Amino acid sequence: MSSVSGAIDWEALKQQLRHSQHVLSEEFSPSPEMTNRLLKERAKTLATVQEDLQERTSKDWLLFLIAGEVYAVPPEYVVTVIPARQIAPIPCTPSHIMGVVSYMGRMVSIVDLRVLFKLPQKGLTDRNSLLIIAEETMEFGLLTDQVIGMHAIYENDILPTPEYLGGPQSDYLYGITSSQYAVLDAARLLADPKLIVNALG
Repeated sequence: MSSVSGAIDWEALKQQLRHSQHVLSEEFSPSPEMTNRLLKERAKTLATVQEDLQERTSKDWLLFLIAGEVYAVPPEYVVTVIPARQIAPIPCTPSHIMGVVSYMGRMVSIVDLRVLFKLPQKGLTDRNSLLIIAEETMEFGLLTDQVIGMHAIYENDILPTPEYLGGPQSDYLYGITSSQYAVLDAARLLADPKLIVNALG
């Protein structure tokens, strides 16, 4: 067995270790330019992730059928859904005004979107419902063929209204989803003077 001759120079060993640590630190520590670049890339990545999360934010919409097409309306405008019964016609009103119904002690006019949007029409059945929508100063009902229910739609899934839907309904559409749901702009509907029936009595 060999023996170690002489005493260990602890101070020299400490200096050697400090030198090694300094070399390693300089070798693996990024320069200020690299640090700035890494921080910018990290910030960009974080911003992209936050943007993706915002784009993937979903919102619940109320879906209903008209002439075989699925329409969506924001639920915050929906007051209630009632059966399409006892609709009283109003003389001297546009053809898209189907009539009025009595709801909670007040008369509510009913808009037939099939007529307004120039869609195929058929007789009423038990599936037809009236979708009452409202905002601060206006309220009326929409005749539907059937109310489907609530459905989540992602914001980035709503696309601009295509040109081939350039008929009357395009004025009231917020957009079209990839599933071909027509998203209604309820605020525009409620603000349109053509849909307002005065002096319901």
